[in-house]
Amino acid sequence: MDAITATTAGSALRSAASRFGAAPALVATATGGDLRRWSFSQLLEDTEAAARGLLERFSPGERLAIWAPNVAECYLAHLACGLAGLIAVPVPTGLTAGELRAILSRAGVAGIAHVAGFRGVDMAGVVAAVAPQLPYLREVVDLSAWDALVSAAPSSAALPGVAPGSPVLIPFSSGTTGAPKGVVLHHNGVMNASRLVAERAEVGSGDRWLNFMPLSYSAGCGLFVPGALQVGACHILADFEPAAVLGLAEAEAASVLMCGATMARMIADQPGAAASLKTLSSLAFGGAPAPVELCRRLGAEWGVTITTQYGLTESGGVVTQTRPSDPDEARLATVGDPLPGLEVAIIEPGSSRHLEAGDEGEICVRGYQIMSGYLDDPQATARAIDPGGWLHTGDLGRFDATGRLRIAGRLKDIVNRGGRKLHPGEIEQVLTAHPAVAAAAVAPLPNPHWGEIAAAFVIPATSTPPSQAELVAWCRYHLAPYKTPERWIFLDQFPLTRSGKVQKHQLIHAYLNGQPEEV
Repeated sequence: MDAITATTAGSALRSAASRFGAAPALVATATGGDLRRWSFSQLLEDTEAAARGLLERFSPGERLAIWAPNVAECYLAHLACGLAGLIAVPVPTGLTAGELRAILSRAGVAGIAHVAGFRGVDMAGVVAAVAPQLPYLREVVDLSAWDALVSAAPSSAALPGVAPGSPVLIPFSSGTTGAPKGVVLHHNGVMNASRLVAERAEVGSGDRWLNFMPLSYSAGCGLFVPGALQVGACHILADFEPAAVLGLAEAEAASVLMCGATMARMIADQPGAAASLKTLSSLAFGGAPAPVELCRRLGAEWGVTITTQYGLTESGGVVTQTRPSDPDEARLATVGDPLPGLEVAIIEPGSSRHLEAGDEGEICVRGYQIMSGYLDDPQATARAIDPGGWLHTGDLGRFDATGRLRIAGRLKDIVNRGGRKLHPGEIEQVLTAHPAVAAAAVAPLPNPHWGEIAAAFVIPATSTPPSQAELVAWCRYHLAPYKTPERWIFLDQFPLTRSGKVQKHQLIHAYLNGQPEEV
């Protein structure tokens, strides 16, 4: 069904409960550590009760930050927000207090729902520390007390009507300036786009969709959750730990997996991976172009059909996608053709001229599902979406003779580390705040394991450069660990353009050719 229909999270869930009823809908670990299961009917009942409970504390249109790993309560909170007319603000785990405060402040959240801790981070303590500094924040929801929230409102309490065009998610993306930007996504875009992705991948009722992509990112909460829901697939939720993922995949007979190439490679390197994934039939890669040799390897080892996808947070989900029936060359070397309801054009960078098939330029997207804009940032929105409605992705590509998109690179310098997007501007601001750093430029370097890693080119402010250990500790104090650069190069000066901008491509070229001194 390729039609774009007026849809909300609530109408999608009610339709799924009506169509699939007692079929398994969700398998997930709760905050207490027990593995729990829901049918589609039970999922509707529990989610509606949770939505009523949220409305005892919040009003429709308010924003609720959700800071949690992939536990059952995180999944339910996202759906409950949609039914209650609230706007979910997914927050990545592992953030420092400063990073969390910045996102919650920019989002103007009325509340935050969180777990006590995850992977060594005292999340409850961090929330307690930042809450007094946020004047808009009035409610803190402990997800371990989820059952109390669910029972807080009478079952007769009415749920509000929700318009398909109203906001449902505000994931944060670094954008092009380095400052966090809230990407406003609406019900109609998220629900239709996710359904169309699942349908093109030929996922349906009876499939068991393993998802370890964080619900704190738009792919996890805005693509996989509603996608599986609408086609009747059982959603098997987990956090990414390769050995644990394989055990769960085997125990739950997973048949569908969508993830980044780096994650798939890490799973494949585990002993007995192919045997644990013997029920897997469909594997889709997104987030970054997957190496063709990896696709061929996993296709052979796991006995799966591999498809590829392309999209970004600002596009509201996947833009182009291959089909299981496509020839091998198309499935593995391209990212397919546009999904229904979208226009994709290759436009000459710096102009509005549309290029012909075969010509390389900037990938631009127009259609119903792209973001409404950046939250409270009309200038950044105007830079991203031109007057003709085209979203400028900053990625380079071309259409081949078959009408399929091939990714060539990108205009902007975001670092794609294993599917996680790091913006150099954010890291540079932290580095240049160090008293021993005069200037810093962060750029992506190719890496066989992560795809890309962040390299920091540093001009010291003193005759004695700061040590790598000192700068690593500085970054880790101010940023999440995965944002810390993994290569450090100290220089006397940077190559600059006539306008004074750092020529990062020259820094990368010099490094790869062994010219700068690496520390």
